Amino acid sequence: MKGLRILAGLALLLCNLHTTSNAVQTSIDGDWEGVLVREGDELKVVVHFTIEAGNLKGTIDSSDAGGLGIPLIKISLESPRVHFELPPAAGGFIFDGEVKADAIAGNLKVFGRLPATFALKRTPAQPVAYIQEEVHFQNGATTLAGTLMVPATKGPHPAILLLSGSGPATRDSSRFLADRFARLGVAALIFDKRGTGGSTGDWLGASFDELTEDALAATRFLRGRKDIKASQIGLRGQSQGARIAAMAAARSKEIAFVMLVAVGSLRPDQQEERRVEYEMRRDG
Repeated sequence: MKGLRILAGLALLLCNLHTTSNAVQTSIDGDWEGVLVREGDELKVVVHFTIEAGNLKGTIDSSDAGGLGIPLIKISLESPRVHFELPPAAGGFIFDGEVKADAIAGNLKVFGRLPATFALKRTPAQPVAYIQEEVHFQNGATTLAGTLMVPATKGPHPAILLLSGSGPATRDSSRFLADRFARLGVAALIFDKRGTGGSTGDWLGASFDELTEDALAATRFLRGRKDIKASQIGLRGQSQGARIAAMAAARSKEIAFVMLVAVGSLRPDQQEERRVEYEMRRDG
């Protein structure tokens, strides 16, 4: 279901958006679980509504699409009608539904035109599976800002550091995976690449060596915590992050495991030569 699955990659760009809404007329705050349906295909979602200063705000999660905390915009409630949307960069889905007791159901427009439906039921708030902590650690003069998710169960816990791909990636690009690991009992650390989010430095001018040292600084930070099992710290990297994870593991005997996703099989310079050649051929 290509239209609905756009939630996966684009959710990472939207975590800093804010929503506006009309005054709340009746309470729909809380958690609502259900499905989006188009042409017989279903996408599981959870919608979270909260009331702030008399206004409704909301986010949507989808484990099927790998989206977590995607902000909703244009939320309005004129009982029993409710309206909310995803921002254009996340697909621009438009929800128009009706509240009936503990259910919300209605029509959904995908990309503003493709018809679909949605059905949600109020669900009890889930118990806290992990504790989130905003953290900072140093690599020389560079300060790196991140979020550590530690399982609520008794520790110390194994831990995983999640490394994103190239570009100005913030911690939000790995937040969904961190949530999954933390719920499974593995502490997860995500951080803003240098020069993005709350981190200092410059990602664009950073070498692979510098990015690798950032990853090693993160593992040293984890080893210094009493709630983390120092002998069970590993790395998961994707694309450029996979290359960095492999380099970090080669430099440190204290990394217990690596998970490499979409890692290149060529040296970076060879990979770039091919990319430029293919793009030039494509452009004639």
